[in-house]
Amino acid sequence: MKEVFNLGVRPFAATAVAMAMAAAVGVIVVPIGGASADPGGESAGERSTVTYTSQPSDGVDHSIATEYQIAETDRTRGAALRQEFLAEAASDGLYYDAGYVDYLKLDRDDDATTLDTVEMVVPRDYRVEEVQVSEEHQGSVDGEAPGVLLEASVTGTITFDDSSVIVPDGPGFNSFTPQGSGQYILRTAAGEMLATWSKSKMTGEKDRKYDYWSYQRKARVTTKNITGPDYGIKYFGIKSFPSTSTPLHHWVDWSPATGNHKGDCNSTPLSLSLSYLGASSGVSFLDCDRYSVAIANSSPGDMSFNWDPGLVGKPKGTREGAFNWIAARAQGGKFTANDFQKVAFYHGFTEDTKDCASTNQSANC
Repeated sequence: MKEVFNLGVRPFAATAVAMAMAAAVGVIVVPIGGASADPGGESAGERSTVTYTSQPSDGVDHSIATEYQIAETDRTRGAALRQEFLAEAASDGLYYDAGYVDYLKLDRDDDATTLDTVEMVVPRDYRVEEVQVSEEHQGSVDGEAPGVLLEASVTGTITFDDSSVIVPDGPGFNSFTPQGSGQYILRTAAGEMLATWSKSKMTGEKDRKYDYWSYQRKARVTTKNITGPDYGIKYFGIKSFPSTSTPLHHWVDWSPATGNHKGDCNSTPLSLSLSYLGASSGVSFLDCDRYSVAIANSSPGDMSFNWDPGLVGKPKGTREGAFNWIAARAQGGKFTANDFQKVAFYHGFTEDTKDCASTNQSANC
C-alpha cells in the first residue's frame, strides 16, 4: 500500500531544525539548514525543491536505496535521533526494537538552497521511496530576521511486519510465565546457606523457531552465633548449568555483567532486571564486598556467581548473591537446570574452616 504524508509547513530560521512525524507510520523527517546560509540573500517568496528517490539524480549526494544499504551496515549512525524516534513512537503506543529502525541521511552536493541535509528515522514496516523537501524564503516581518518556510513530504509503502514490534510486558502481552522454583539449604556448625532457583518461559511471543527461558538464582549466607568467637564467611558461590538432555541454543542476556565486582554494602538491593521482546524478568540482592560473575560462552545457561573477600577479614552476619539470565531453546522442548552451591566459614583464631557443597539438593556438613 502506497501512502503520501505531507509532514507540515512551518517557518524556521535558516539554521533551525524542522522536525515532523507522520504518526500513522512513525516517520521522523528532520530538514537541517546550512550553518553558513544567509536567507536574507534570497528574494522573499523564492522557492526551491529537491527530490530524493531510489535512483541517483543530479544535485543529490546519495539515493534513498544507497542510504538503506548504509543503514544496514552502520548501526551507530543517527543514534540520538533513533532514540528520540523510539520515545516518540512509544508515546503513541508503538513499541519498536531498536534494530528495526533505520536512520537515513540525505545530502545535497550543491549550494543551490539553504537546505543542505535531510535526516530521517524510519521503522522497517515502512519503505521510503521518495522524499521531497521544499523551502521558501520569507521576508522580514516587524523587524524580525528573515526566515525560511520548510515543507517535507514522504512517499513510501507500508509493509507491516509484526515481528518488528515489541509489545509491553503485562497481562495480555509477552511475559515470562513461571515454570517452577525451589530451594536448597547447606548447614554447618558455623552457619548456613539458603540457595534458591526459579525458571520461567516466555509466552505470547511469535517466534516460530525458538522458545525463550529465564532463570534466576539467589543465595543468602548467614553466620551462626556460637559459644566463643564466631566464624566469619570465607567464601560462597552458586552455579547453574543445563542438563545434557535439555541443551539451550544461544544466550540472549544476563546480569550481573561478567567479571569482577565490588559491592557498596548499602541497604539498597542491586536489581538484576532483564527484558527481551517486551517480556521482563528479574531478581535482586544486597551486593557487598568482592564477587565475580562468569558464563560459559559455548554453553548457554551455564552461569556462576562467586563471592570471596580475599585476604581481608572474613565478615560475620549475612551476605547475598544472585544472577539472572535469558537464553533460547529449540521450540517445543523443556528445560532443566543443574544447580550447584558451596559455602565456607572460617575461624580466624583456630584457622578452622567449615565448608559444604551440593548439587540439586540440600546438605548437612
